[in-house]
Amino acid sequence: MKKFDEEVKKVKEIYNNALSKNWGFVPLTDDEINHIAKSLKQIVVPEITLFAEVDGKPIGFSLSIPDINQALKHLNGRLLPFGIFKLMREMKRITMIRVLIMGLIHEYRLSGIDAAFYYYTIKNGIAKGYSAAELGWVLEDNEPMKRVAENIGSVPYKKYRIYSKKLK
Repeated sequence: MKKFDEEVKKVKEIYNNALSKNWGFVPLTDDEINHIAKSLKQIVVPEITLFAEVDGKPIGFSLSIPDINQALKHLNGRLLPFGIFKLMREMKRITMIRVLIMGLIHEYRLSGIDAAFYYYTIKNGIAKGYSAAELGWVLEDNEPMKRVAENIGSVPYKKYRIYSKKLK
């Protein structure tokens, strides 16, 4: 966390390269990435936030966070006046992490780095006391990512669809 601002810049650079060919992609601006980073800074766990570099050049990242929904559900929608104390207690009891996003610049796809990200996220997550992980938003046509997820024992349990309709 000492180099948080530098790491945020790396994430933006990698994200804008890695996801540029995805459906609906819009590059992140400095303001957007800074806003996202500010909102996540308090819950980021350095041991499950990973970067890959080659010759000092950032080529990939994996961002995982504790699944704070496990803590929030105990608040019944009430943060004040006493929910904040309940939240602080429940944050220590979180057992699951969410792999929010993983990105590799195009030249390093299919290099096995994604598998290394999974391996170290699992290893470090277990060391931090987590017992489960959820990988979010993998495109249906992203066969390499789906294959790696399945190879480590993950199974799909939710599907999201996006529908559109022209309005006259």
